[in-house]
Amino acid sequence: MKKIALLYFMGDSDKTCENNSGSIISIFFKWIFLPGLFGKLRRLIKIKLVMGEKIQVDSSLAIQGIKLPYTLEEFNNLGKAKKNRLDKIISKICSENSITKCIMPAICSCSLKSCEKSNFDGKIVYTALAEYILNDLCEKKGFSIREIDIAVIQGEDDLLPYLIIKLLSPVVKFITLVTDQKESMDKKIEEICDETGLSVRITDNLEDVLKNCDLIINYGNIKINGIKYSIDSNSIIINYGELEDLLPEVKKTVICGIDIGLGDKYLQAFEKEIFKFYSSTEIAEIVLTNKKDENIDNLHNLLDLKTIESIKEYFIEEGFYVKGYL
Repeated sequence: MKKIALLYFMGDSDKTCENNSGSIISIFFKWIFLPGLFGKLRRLIKIKLVMGEKIQVDSSLAIQGIKLPYTLEEFNNLGKAKKNRLDKIISKICSENSITKCIMPAICSCSLKSCEKSNFDGKIVYTALAEYILNDLCEKKGFSIREIDIAVIQGEDDLLPYLIIKLLSPVVKFITLVTDQKESMDKKIEEICDETGLSVRITDNLEDVLKNCDLIINYGNIKINGIKYSIDSNSIIINYGELEDLLPEVKKTVICGIDIGLGDKYLQAFEKEIFKFYSSTEIAEIVLTNKKDENIDNLHNLLDLKTIESIKEYFIEEGFYVKGYL
């Protein structure tokens, strides 16, 4: 079974309480012991990690928080000796509790050998849930997903445009692919069309395509300034790439990510302090990408459609939901 620990830090309020509760004891020790000995004793007491409640996601995965006795600022300023000692303590706790992966917040300016920095930025789930997102947007806009005009804009990587077209092929009738690699993509897309009956037009005329599209899925690098008047004001841009010169009138139609809400299982079990260091989307992605036996740590892992189906299934199972779009 996978057991994941999320490291997080004390808040300023925790530090105040700790200082107040220990003030009488500190004064006593300062008077009784030599200053050097007192300092060593204080450090021994201070490096005490607090294990949070374990959340049993399913029979194959559990997750819990571990609070360090430092604020983030204190942790970032730890000396080498203290950091090495903390590293050993974390390794020991992970070993004793059968923790297979220890994750630390991405905002930490230093690292620990016993942990990996979080790189769960939501992109994997944002990509895997493309069909879910499209259905949700169509419902809110009053569109029929079968009838809307969709344009997919390819960037340097041909994997993701191919993937999204394959994902959407069972639920849409027509897609336009904008690419300057027409010959190579034509061969790849032909197989999808033969299997599903999907119709795909391949072109390199971006400006012409944007005039008639209800929904644009961008994997490329678009300079909005030169084509802003070509974009239909009612169009939605789901952006996985880069948009340069993004103007206010265009920005309101652009989606660059999702904000995922967690169910009560997570909100009630995790200490509130943990959400200062991990977003709800980050925690959701950690759960969704670790429920499977296979390692899912980059977008190329999503080439297997079974993996995407699993993530969509887990998303619903765990009571996660899309709170909004970024």
